[in-house]
Amino acid sequence: MISFRQKNNLLNLSCFAIFSTFLLTSCSSSSINKLAVKSSAGLLFEAGKDLETEYDYQFFKDAVPGNLKVAEGMLSLDSTNATLLATLTKGYTAYAFAVRETDYQESLYRNAKEEESEELKKLTLISYSKAHDFGQRYFAAKGFGFDKVLELQNDPDALKKALDKHLGDSDMAVETAMFTAQSLGTIINLRKDEMGLIARLPLVKTLFDWSCQKNPTLAFGACDIFYATYEVSRPKMLGGDPEKGKKMFEEAMAKYPHNWLISISYIQYAAIPLSEKEIFEKITPQLNTAEESWNRALQYSIDETPINLGDKKMRVYQMIAMKRWNLIKKYQKNIF
Repeated sequence: MISFRQKNNLLNLSCFAIFSTFLLTSCSSSSINKLAVKSSAGLLFEAGKDLETEYDYQFFKDAVPGNLKVAEGMLSLDSTNATLLATLTKGYTAYAFAVRETDYQESLYRNAKEEESEELKKLTLISYSKAHDFGQRYFAAKGFGFDKVLELQNDPDALKKALDKHLGDSDMAVETAMFTAQSLGTIINLRKDEMGLIARLPLVKTLFDWSCQKNPTLAFGACDIFYATYEVSRPKMLGGDPEKGKKMFEEAMAKYPHNWLISISYIQYAAIPLSEKEIFEKITPQLNTAEESWNRALQYSIDETPINLGDKKMRVYQMIAMKRWNLIKKYQKNIF
């Protein structure tokens, strides 16, 4: 079960953020402001990692926006601070994926009025667009403006070499490149009628290739989800291979048995679009078992039998998975 200490860490982060904001706004000198930001940005980035252990969906939904606004306020005082830009790229991508995209999917599952779904889609795009904007600014802060990135999008090898030169191979750089790619990829997926955006899909692929070559285990299977979805979502005439994609999902599920978000992605990006209810039925027992373990682990009990949920940094992915699983079960008659 997640400890009270971890909840308290988030409270401490909020207190730190409030203190940092007070400190910065109390300073009159621009140079002092930048110095204060530089000394605080790294702490904010590291403290933000505690959200990876969060298991309370409503708490996550309520807490993240405030922390993002604090980071934006700090960035306004040091607009090229790469650490803050990385924090905001990751933060807005996470919020868009966990909260806004989930809300949008829920509206589709329950057959909401088109106006409501379109509004939720708009909000989802706003968050992903913010994430992608901060990602572009991160690249620029590293001396590799996104205009240069776009110039190389059709030359993967040259782009990867440029990424090596300007971004390096730090965890921060690799994560930020991946989240920049994820935000752009989702924008493309939600705006498929814009051919100019679709033309940037190779860029998404190359950024994922570079990130996943540097760290194949990013986010406990994010690379696997991307490549499986990439295969299953494209028709064969455009180079896709749905059968290969389904096999990749199943291999990823076996590789990361505790990251149930892979199973949910299999349903969301393969079973539902391909109208293959048998995938849903095959995965249902596994997800029901996972849900039972999840519910037992997150409630106080005098039963001291340990429940293995895997690495604690996987909690946020499990949290999102359980939220979406409950929605899919609730509306399965509408979906299939």
